[in-house]
Amino acid sequence: MPSPRYSAGTLFKLVLLVTWTCLEDTPFSMKNTLFARFFSSLDVLESTALLASLSFAPGLFSVLQAATPPAIQFFQSLPVGPKNCWGIYALVLEKPGSRPGLYIGSGTSTGTPTAGGVALRFKQYDDGFLIPKWIKVALKDGYTITHKGLLCWIPRPGASDVPVFRLLFIALEATFTYIFWALKARHGGYGDFGYDGLCSHAALNEGVPGQFDLSPEELETLAKEREEKRLILKAQNNSSWHYKQMAENYDEYITAANVRVAKSRANNPGRNKKYQETKIKEALEEQRFHCELCGLFFGTKQRLRNHENTPKHRRKSKQNDSPFVCKPCDLAYHNQSNLTRHEKSARHQQNVLLYKEKH
Repeated sequence: MPSPRYSAGTLFKLVLLVTWTCLEDTPFSMKNTLFARFFSSLDVLESTALLASLSFAPGLFSVLQAATPPAIQFFQSLPVGPKNCWGIYALVLEKPGSRPGLYIGSGTSTGTPTAGGVALRFKQYDDGFLIPKWIKVALKDGYTITHKGLLCWIPRPGASDVPVFRLLFIALEATFTYIFWALKARHGGYGDFGYDGLCSHAALNEGVPGQFDLSPEELETLAKEREEKRLILKAQNNSSWHYKQMAENYDEYITAANVRVAKSRANNPGRNKKYQETKIKEALEEQRFHCELCGLFFGTKQRLRNHENTPKHRRKSKQNDSPFVCKPCDLAYHNQSNLTRHEKSARHQQNVLLYKEKH
């Protein structure tokens, strides 16, 4: 826990002061050289955290000011944080009859525009993917992850801020690991904690992914190019998966798709109708689905196909072979009787007037 030498009037000031001291007190050979390059002073560190809009869990200030370590209940009460954020998280692991375990880490993946950050990291734990060493050991020993919560977080940053903000989070991860002694190693008075740490090491000496030598403009361009490539690859993979399922697993695949569509429509009444109306309007404006033979435009491909199966369109496609043609209406009939009946219609009379005006 922070010693009396840390005096700060706000939680933000206290956390950044302890983080700066952590960086300063760690030998150069035991931390990534990027820290010295980008965080040259406490002011720079604080400015970066302010720019990142750093937020903290409720009750954290009181816990850091307390004379004794927090009980495991504090970590069990940590919030999951807002959707689509980066965060410093704490995992609580429990097993009946044993001391609880605590792990502190960070979730800073860029992921996709809708999925990434700490939420993606939490999902990896649920899926059993990229599990840290001592958590894996604990799980095999009968422990379960009973809570995942955030100590602090920021909104997902834009591409130009990703490298430096990720570096900030590595520093914060190490700081909270030290403050709450979430390390596996135990010595001195660390037995005062009511839980066992499951971190194998502090994060200061880890490699930090990111293009630190690129300008903000170059980072934005690179992120855009990567996203375009990702979407192309996703479309290719989705197409391959779709055709494979249609060929090998048709009934189950179509049933599952129908269930998803029905659920989406039930959860968002009216959204699909509005979307369809917009797409139809766009198709008509762009004249995307056109029957050249009849000179008609349609809002969807299916409507065009339906039209092509109508008697009117079929007659039109064969009118060159028929002697019973109405030139004003550009229609052909099978016999004189049908043509005569047509010539008595109001529509025919209107088209005759228009035809005379043009000719």
